[in-house]
Amino acid sequence: YGRECAELDRFVYENPDMVLLFAAGNEGDDANSDGVIDQVPPSITPEASAKNILSIGASEGYRPPSENWGGASKSTWGAFFPWAPFDTDYISDNPNGMAAFSSRGPAADGRIKPDLVAPGTNIISVWSRPAAQLGNSGWGEFAGPYRDGSSRSKYCYMGGTSMATPLAAGACALVREYFLKGRPSWNPSAALVKAVLINGAYDLSPGQYGTGATREVFNRPNGVEGWGRIDLARSLYPEKPRTLFWIDRPQGLMTDQHHRLRYRVTDSSEPLIVNIVWTDPPATPVAYRALVNDLNLRVVTPDGTVIYGNRSPGATVPDQVNNVEMVQIDQPAVGVYEFYIEGANVVFPVENPRQTYALAVSGGGAPVGGRFPDIVPPQVSFVSPGDGAALRGTARIEVSAMDDQMIDRVTVKVDGKINLGSRFGAPYVFYWNTAMWSRGAHTITAEATDFGNNTTTASITVVLP
Repeated sequence: YGRECAELDRFVYENPDMVLLFAAGNEGDDANSDGVIDQVPPSITPEASAKNILSIGASEGYRPPSENWGGASKSTWGAFFPWAPFDTDYISDNPNGMAAFSSRGPAADGRIKPDLVAPGTNIISVWSRPAAQLGNSGWGEFAGPYRDGSSRSKYCYMGGTSMATPLAAGACALVREYFLKGRPSWNPSAALVKAVLINGAYDLSPGQYGTGATREVFNRPNGVEGWGRIDLARSLYPEKPRTLFWIDRPQGLMTDQHHRLRYRVTDSSEPLIVNIVWTDPPATPVAYRALVNDLNLRVVTPDGTVIYGNRSPGATVPDQVNNVEMVQIDQPAVGVYEFYIEGANVVFPVENPRQTYALAVSGGGAPVGGRFPDIVPPQVSFVSPGDGAALRGTARIEVSAMDDQMIDRVTVKVDGKINLGSRFGAPYVFYWNTAMWSRGAHTITAEATDFGNNTTTASITVVLP
């Protein structure tokens, strides 16, 4: 955990809506020729080891030689590793296999990295004119119908975790759009985007080489696939009877505080998957352990069994390393489950240590009562005027407010004293007659309240010239 990691973690911590992605690297190697890509020592790149980013490895694409694709589709991994099982394995013939070159984790302090994987072999991508002029065609020209004026293809084949990562970035953009255009609309945190993608990811275990001595992937999470291959449809639109529920940015937890959520499983044929992600404060570079604020996910099953995040049933020591925790129960018994999100050791910010998080849960059931308790404050911001604006006459003030469940009201005040009224439905528009007010700077504050009585305020300063 070096300076690059600390800077990236700080950026996301200070800009919690921003999703940053980094390629895990292409340094996968089988130094001892045992048929398994090495995890000791780890080969993950420094930037991809940061806590708050999405680190993306590469799985195989699916362009088998039998379908007469170009690029490297007729090549095997034997060009890099001329021994079994790589020497007979085609580079892009099994989407449940890993790209041999994909860098393996974990991070130096044992954190699970990469976070996710996406296809990264024989990806068809745009072919830049300067690269073509230099004779660089990546993994080969794509002989498709898309050609420029010189009849040269506009596309070529390419591979690497740097091809997997743009696919993952596109998935993040679609997750963000899903929430912004949802009902209700919600501005998702980077932690929620990460949590939803991890929740719906496909576990590649055991990989493409079976369960013998050259087994490629063990049960997730692991330093090969992280939490699995991105499956956007399963993350956002799981097939019935499976459903997705989520919580984002609830009131922050202090040490020894917890949130308790109750979930009823009605269909045991669907795995129950619950995970939390939190945007952790940056650690000191070269810290022995990068985690600063430690939360725990604890699931209690209907028969009283306790399962901690990233731990097997029966384990008594929770995860104290990762800021992503998951519990997966493949055949959950019908009944009520309790999810505890606990503040195990929250030390930052120093003046008021609290840690918020995002939670995603999917399975054959729903929260008891149909929804989780309303523990998430609303989001509120000014549409107009802008901060520092000069106002004259009757000023129009418009506020945007959204909530994960439902907004009750929005109230606007000037200088904390004069109430311009409340609005109980959008659009949240207010009018302020500035004629009788003193010249100079004034503070306008908007307060949004939801039906759980959670409140959030936003303020701007305006000037009456």
